[in-house]
Amino acid sequence: NNTYEGRSSLTSVKTMDTLAVKANYRFRVGLMDCSAVLPSGKTIYERFKLKPKASSSQIAFWVANGSPPRIIDPAWLRASNEYEVARLATKIASWTSLKMDHLTSTKQLTKKCVEYKRGCLVVVHKAQALPANKKQVMDDIMKNHRKLRYFILDITKRQISLHLPPAMMGYPQLLFVKKIARGEGVDRFFEYKYSVFDDEFEKKEVEKFLEHGTTKGPEDSTFWQDLEPIPRISKTIAPPSTPRDTTRKRTAKPKGPTRRRKDENTKKAQAAAKKRRQREQSKAAPPEEADETDEEKYKRRRRKMDEDILENAPQALEEDDFEGGDAGMGEGMEEEEEAEIDLDLDSSSEDEVEILPEE
Repeated sequence: NNTYEGRSSLTSVKTMDTLAVKANYRFRVGLMDCSAVLPSGKTIYERFKLKPKASSSQIAFWVANGSPPRIIDPAWLRASNEYEVARLATKIASWTSLKMDHLTSTKQLTKKCVEYKRGCLVVVHKAQALPANKKQVMDDIMKNHRKLRYFILDITKRQISLHLPPAMMGYPQLLFVKKIARGEGVDRFFEYKYSVFDDEFEKKEVEKFLEHGTTKGPEDSTFWQDLEPIPRISKTIAPPSTPRDTTRKRTAKPKGPTRRRKDENTKKAQAAAKKRRQREQSKAAPPEEADETDEEKYKRRRRKMDEDILENAPQALEEDDFEGGDAGMGEGMEEEEEAEIDLDLDSSSEDEVEILPEE
């Protein structure tokens, strides 16, 4: 039971004051003593069946559009800065905003629309969403009549087993459904009434229609009609397509190629010409030599050098003795000093040797 400027708070009144600023007219924030006794003799906890964790604990809840109170998670109220409070304000605004749901089944129509005691408004249209100007009209109507429930029925995908007059100039139609209680005690029963709006879809005309429906009683047969039995929602069955007459000759002239097809043909021709040029260039270009190792490069260069030498100086290679090296040069130098030795061996005198002097 913390206090701030003499007022009781939930967890921090400062947080609630910041929340009221961040609401920006989307919702209102208030503080109240839920343990106080109401004129009915019940507390707020008992009246709306709220269950706090303890007798002294405090809770926060939101209520809007005629719905019962919904408790807010206490973790959301522990905001420590303005950013977290702004997130909480955005969350509450989404909870309290009015929405127009899509009507897709009979169960949804019965439970959420026909059985709703405050009334339901169904927008019958040939699309999933309304145009911008018609949506603005419905937004204004929903703000002025927050206790009603709103649905949209796309008759291109779903159909309702209820006879509706043809729409005026393609405008959306409104189906106003209301549940009315009759009798008291054990004799109490309910009647279901509906009315259709098929006039010009303008804000003034729609407001007039809803005002007439909320003020006129169920006895006004000029406005209300009995909703018996409860209509059903089913999928729209597409009409069977007519078989094509293949015997009929085609008299219309065939259409020429479109601009898109012309562009595609041009791109294909350019691609084919490019491939043809590449193919011709690859044929004309010499074949690329394969990668050689260092040893192969050395042998090829050595072979080329030998071929060049043979072409330029063939006689030099024939006269030179590369294997002997300096042996050839030594023989020329020794010619002058060479001594002629004649060995004349006689069979009778094997031991005699004649040595001739130098010339």
